[in-house]
Formats: sequence, structure tokens, C-alpha cells
Amino acid sequence: MKKTILLLACTLIFSCTKNDTPNYGGVNESGAWFYVKDSQGNNLVDPNTPNAYKENEIKIYHIINGVEKLMYDSNLDNPKFFTITQEDGLYKFGLGMSLDSSVDYPISYIQWNDTDRDTIKTEYLREQGSVIKQKIWFNDQLVWEHEFGKDDYDETISIIK
Repeated sequence: MKKTILLLACTLIFSCTKNDTPNYGGVNESGAWFYVKDSQGNNLVDPNTPNAYKENEIKIYHIINGVEKLMYDSNLDNPKFFTITQEDGLYKFGLGMSLDSSVDYPISYIQWNDTDRDTIKTEYLREQGSVIKQKIWFNDQLVWEHEFGKDDYDETISIIK
């Protein structure tokens, strides 16, 4: 019995390793929130704002395996891969960004209307079954970067159009 306990104890002790890499355990952090304003500070996703974007005209496209695809999935809570919500009196735009693993920087397009389109590029950390956004570019301008050790994934990014 002593040998069995000793063998078990040795196995447990020697199987332990120091690992400073966080274990995210199947997390998917691929969405982002945006305040979308014009140069005068008007909220362009607030339906009460003159010349605001109309929710029914907005379309999301992802580049998947090199092909642009209009995003729609009726099984999702937000089937068009975006949502507009009001929080603390302000309207904001939530986007489900591309997760294409065939490229280093997946691309999404926000087609606001027939004439206005923006590009979202994302860098992800992909490990242990998780996909964690690390950087977001809006029309090739870095607008958000994860700060290691900080829980900043739900921050709202301000965009001036």
C-alpha cells in the first residue's frame, strides 16, 4: 500500500508543470461594440438622428477562404451578424467579426447602405480551443488592442465617420 501511495504521489508531483499561458477553455471573443458618430458627434446608429444608418439596410460580409460572403444565419440571436442596442441612453453597434482561420487577419465589411462601406480587420489569439480577439483595425487604422491581464473585451470602440 505504501508503494502504491508513493508511486501515485511521485506521478502527481512530476506531472505538474509551470504554465504562465492562460487557459481560456473554449472562449470565443470575436464580437466588438462600436459607437459610430459623424464629425459633429451625431450618433449614426441612433434611429432618432437625422441621416442615421437604417438598420434594415446594413449588411455584414466576411471574407471566407478568399471569397466575400453575405452573412446570415437564422439560427442565431442576431442572424445578420450585427445588433444595434441602447445602453445608458446611447446607441451602439455590435458586430460579429470574421473568424476565418485560413488567414492571419480575418476581414469583415460593414455595408451601411448602398454607398458607404467600412473594413474591419481582426487579429486573434487561437489556442486551446479558444479564439480571443487581440487587435481590431477600422479601415486600416488600429482602433483597439487587448491589454494583457485586463478584462477589456466588452469595451465600446468610438468610430468617427
